[in-house]
Amino acid sequence: MSKKRRKPTVGDLSIRPVQKAIPKAIAPEELERLPVTYQEIHDYFSQSPKANPFSLRCETFKRIENLTGTPLVCYITKTT
Repeated sequence: MSKKRRKPTVGDLSIRPVQKAIPKAIAPEELERLPVTYQEIHDYFSQSPKANPFSLRCETFKRIENLTGTPLVCYITKTT
């Protein structure tokens, strides 16, 4: 006794595309605690793929300035 499986058709629920919810990008200003370790930073960008690294860096600088009470000066040089 062999059962024949019928071929799924377009109207079947089993082959309808499932729409995944697009994760909302969490703004760094909304975070109680900024990611510090490599793992936390990786998790942050994995959960919010549209997150902007520049805004995370700016928020980090702003919080450091608030804690220390002095402006943070960063010197950047190009190395070859």
